[in-house]
Amino acid sequence: MALGVDTIAHESALEVNGNTIAVLGAGFNYIYPTQNFELSNKIIEKGLLLTEYKPSVEVRSYNFPVRNRIIAGLSDVVVITEAGEKSGSLHTKEYALDCGRDVYAVPGNIYGVQSKGTNNLIKSGQAICLTSVNDILQDLDLKLVQNKKKDIQLDMSETAIINLLEDGEKHFDEISSKCKIDAKNLNSYLTRLQIRGIIKKLGGNYYSL
Repeated sequence: MALGVDTIAHESALEVNGNTIAVLGAGFNYIYPTQNFELSNKIIEKGLLLTEYKPSVEVRSYNFPVRNRIIAGLSDVVVITEAGEKSGSLHTKEYALDCGRDVYAVPGNIYGVQSKGTNNLIKSGQAICLTSVNDILQDLDLKLVQNKKKDIQLDMSETAIINLLEDGEKHFDEISSKCKIDAKNLNSYLTRLQIRGIIKKLGGNYYSL
């Protein structure tokens, strides 16, 4: 439930009626960060808020690296989007490997301080290079997500894309032309639909349900 990509992951899961779990580094009386208090209530309603600490245990910095072993154990795979050389995310990587989980890392600028950790993971072979959501979708069985597509709210453009693909696989350019969506926005729509498990990307920039 940390600020940044963690918050985005929780909110995105809740947005599509998915399941999400937040593991705290303190007791339930001390929701941290405080900016995510409202998010914590949403997670309680539609997911799970978990801690190994008694309600009265306050926020302590050394609790978070220890907490990360629970995150690794709950996960099918662990994705590290950004990490410095001594980032706490690297503790999660160690726990994940100990649990036999695959670790993915997003490559970054070779001169960027916050990319040194992830780049080193890829370089050393401890993590799989992640450049697209498809890298994970192809490795995980997400068929159950596809079965939930009728419960997901779609906007007009997403509905148009789905209706077009009902007739069979279509090339990116054909989808753009027939749905009247420019390439930049279409990429965003297609990525969201892939994350939701509604469509999949095929070879040659073709897409299908």
